[in-house]
Amino acid sequence: LTIHMDDELRLIAQNSLQSLLVDFSDWREEVLLGYCSFLLREVQDTHQTLLDSSLKLLLQLLTQVWTHQRSAPL
Repeated sequence: LTIHMDDELRLIAQNSLQSLLVDFSDWREEVLLGYCSFLLREVQDTHQTLLDSSLKLLLQLLTQVWTHQRSAPL
């Protein structure tokens, strides 16, 4: 749904991924690997705008994980 035509559904899917990454630390790796696998399989490089927005979301997710891990107590 992160590549859905409906902006509202796309935003809900993006927020769900971000919530999974923040709230469930045990699932972080699986969520990121799953999203990367999805991008490799489903997003063609001929759709430049879609590829750009998908990679932007991936960067946001990675940044959020990195920031959350740095701020988490040891």
